[in-house]
Amino acid sequence: MSDLIYKLDKTSEDIDALLQEHKNLVYYILTKTGQLRNQDAESAAWEALWDAINLFDVYAKTAFSTFACTLIKNAVNNVLRKQILDRSHLCAFSYLAESTEIVYIAEPDDSAALIEKYFKEYVDAKTGKLRNVLLAWYASGFTLNGTALAKMCNTSPSYVSRIQCSLRAYLSGKLKNQ
Repeated sequence: MSDLIYKLDKTSEDIDALLQEHKNLVYYILTKTGQLRNQDAESAAWEALWDAINLFDVYAKTAFSTFACTLIKNAVNNVLRKQILDRSHLCAFSYLAESTEIVYIAEPDDSAALIEKYFKEYVDAKTGKLRNVLLAWYASGFTLNGTALAKMCNTSPSYVSRIQCSLRAYLSGKLKNQ
């Protein structure tokens, strides 16, 4: 292992050499987390290694490999959390599509993505309590009933029901035109 990591003013050639020298840290963390085939995680891991090389405090008592592994592991975990969140929202939109019988699309995999797109368009145009109800319903994965939503948003269950029906009607109209 070279002392290049302790050089204060690293050139781009130095950084490239250090990336090559410490690439095993990336693959160690990816293997340890079971994400060796996840391209997003690998990309984030390489970026974290680059950050570690550029941010490493040469006067610190922490070893570079410890510092780099921590940054890489955090980056990979952030990617995994985002992918889990995206998957849960996709499942929530699939649930909304199935529960409201508004799927008029030939490809069922596309329906959740389209519903998400139209939902975001719909919510962006709304304000106040109406928007709060929609966002709370979205955050729950569209599983909260009208009474629970009303209590959460400090409104009446009938108002929540009207909001839910208008959203379903809007989504049905958009999806029929696909």
